[in-house]
Amino acid sequence: MIELFNGLFSADKFVEVYVLPHKNCPRLLFTGDGSHDRWMYSSFYPAFKKSAKLYRLYLRAKATIGAIDTMKVKLNDNEIKKYLSGVVDNYSSISVLVGTPGPAQKITIQIWNEGKVLAYIKYAENKVAIEKLNQEHKILSNELVRGIGPKTYKYDNLMEGKALLISPVKGSQIPAKLNRVNNLDETLNYLLTKEYFHVDNHPWIIRLSKNYEDIINPLLVHLSQKKWHKTIIHGDFAPWNIFIDDYNMLSVIDWEYGDLNGFPYIDKAYFILQTSMLVKNWKPSKAKNHAIKILSNELTHKESYAIVMLAALMGYDNAKHDGHDDNSVHQLWRKSILYKE
Repeated sequence: MIELFNGLFSADKFVEVYVLPHKNCPRLLFTGDGSHDRWMYSSFYPAFKKSAKLYRLYLRAKATIGAIDTMKVKLNDNEIKKYLSGVVDNYSSISVLVGTPGPAQKITIQIWNEGKVLAYIKYAENKVAIEKLNQEHKILSNELVRGIGPKTYKYDNLMEGKALLISPVKGSQIPAKLNRVNNLDETLNYLLTKEYFHVDNHPWIIRLSKNYEDIINPLLVHLSQKKWHKTIIHGDFAPWNIFIDDYNMLSVIDWEYGDLNGFPYIDKAYFILQTSMLVKNWKPSKAKNHAIKILSNELTHKESYAIVMLAALMGYDNAKHDGHDDNSVHQLWRKSILYKE
């Protein structure tokens, strides 16, 4: 996977790094002189489901005693130092997380010093991934998003791609509990603008309708009885992208699917669908009905139905743009919501 990132791995000399889960599938790369360092740096290995967390714990335990694979890579550390200069001048180590394979694949670099994460570099080299990074930078530059997202330090060229340097956020990931979705309303309402549109003139609906008129047009009648806010939507609003601190303040990361002209309730419906699919392993019909039930506490049943359909369509469209196979498990799950009653 790392061979795809020619710029980042193009140094003159090899560096030996630890690899998780193993060298034939290098997802996380890091250095570490002692057991404590390896325990810390391996924490960047992603996991959200309970089974995945147990597997991560197993891998980190192996890393601590040094019983994991190593490999030699030409990590371009000097270019990273130049990029960080003036923002992060002193750091002790980095952890490199390789993103999910596909056209939108990126690398995220965690910058460490004295046991603390100082910053993250999100790095992209191919066209689709750079588009996503451009969008994330645009969204994070918005005044409202700056109140709940990571701080942007720098966005510039790096080697053969583009890099976004951002701050860490406080707290830990929220639990994936659907009965707590209403606790997120304050954050979503914070992103509402003062602009209203009839559904036919709403910019988000107009944009999405260009490619999915056959799906969207029958839904518009359910949303035509009132005007709707323009809001900022995250586009991948899911538990693994939401953090809560000791004061119950929420922060949201990974804004690459964000939209400044979004439609209200879409993020809330998406949260329910995504959690149902990836964490609960629910069937599409059960997830759809549950999402409609929750939204019906604030909207009519028909409005709720339309919003859930639009959220599923957004998820399908984002994955399609990223190059995911139309017959993949997740895309078939979303299509089942869209095309089956």
